[in-house]
Amino acid sequence: MSAEKERTYEANRSLKRRLVDERRAHAALVYDGDEAVAWCEYGCPAELPNIYHRKQYEAELDVLPDYRITCIFVDKRYRRQGLSELALQGALDLIAAAGVASWRGIRTTRAVTARRR
Repeated sequence: MSAEKERTYEANRSLKRRLVDERRAHAALVYDGDEAVAWCEYGCPAELPNIYHRKQYEAELDVLPDYRITCIFVDKRYRRQGLSELALQGALDLIAAAGVASWRGIRTTRAVTARRR
């Protein structure tokens, strides 16, 4: 995925949508018409290995989570409208649908982790 990433806002937005549509990445997307204006990226640790303070995060883990949330984005034109909460709830619903029953948030890593029980 990183080899496909470009440096422009529109290119990255298009790439994210394409990867989700192709089921190569996971995200709950919030649309305004046909335009994705917010999203919450989630995936398994192998899919999303790059997280803040990874060494500390992994040293403090007792069990590696099945999924983690690594990014919540809202287009600046749509901020302060509750879309980050909507995107997060969408991601949690999708993770729960995959069979994950417990959640654990780690503020120091800026990541939310979830694992099956």
